[in-house]
Amino acid sequence: MRYPLDYGFIPNTLTEDGAPLDAMVIMAEPTFAGCLIRARPIGLLDMNDHGAYDGKILCVPEADPRQASINSIRQIGATLLEDFVEFFCIYRNFDGRVVTIKGWRDAHAVQPLLDSCIAATN
Repeated sequence: MRYPLDYGFIPNTLTEDGAPLDAMVIMAEPTFAGCLIRARPIGLLDMNDHGAYDGKILCVPEADPRQASINSIRQIGATLLEDFVEFFCIYRNFDGRVVTIKGWRDAHAVQPLLDSCIAATN
């Protein structure tokens, strides 16, 4: 099993579970561990992992001209979004962890979460 997109975290953030805020980036080609990508958030997957909130921000890379016009999760195909959700359900199940998917939210939901995760580092 492999991640369906590039997966990492947003530096200088802290979530409820003590980890940095997760970020998923829709890329044409995978990058490598430790790669820093400037990306634009377009949505948020609301989910709980083992009883704790574990939201994941969905982004597109700023440097990809093919995705320059994408600003909303509504511009991403429903099947692709379902694939991302299914991945996290199966991936976490391998560890015996219970995942509850609350659904996708559009770009407007990202900034409040990002602000609270940045504030948590102070």
